[in-house]
Amino acid sequence: GINAEYGLKMLIKCADISNPTKKPSLAMKWAKLVMEEFFSQGEKERELALPISPFMDRQNSSVSKCQIGFADFIVTPLFQSFSTLLPKLSFVQGILDQNRALWEAQD
Repeated sequence: GINAEYGLKMLIKCADISNPTKKPSLAMKWAKLVMEEFFSQGEKERELALPISPFMDRQNSSVSKCQIGFADFIVTPLFQSFSTLLPKLSFVQGILDQNRALWEAQD
């Protein structure tokens, strides 16, 4: 089985990356705020003649593609794994699917 400490660490990580699991209006709002923070970092990196970090370049990044990738490769697998421990979390997949569809429509 899983020990309590590991389970709590997973729960904290789920909370940390849970934005795509929130209702669509809230998920969209926070995603745009996070991406704006990323783009500000990219602009600072450009000013300092540093390589621009992935997803941080306003000129070459798509917010919708970034959010779809984040949900597909990080959020969904973690929540699917965690919902095997807490089946009551399985409803989250429907919200992730709904938000993904909204991002796809914007792309």
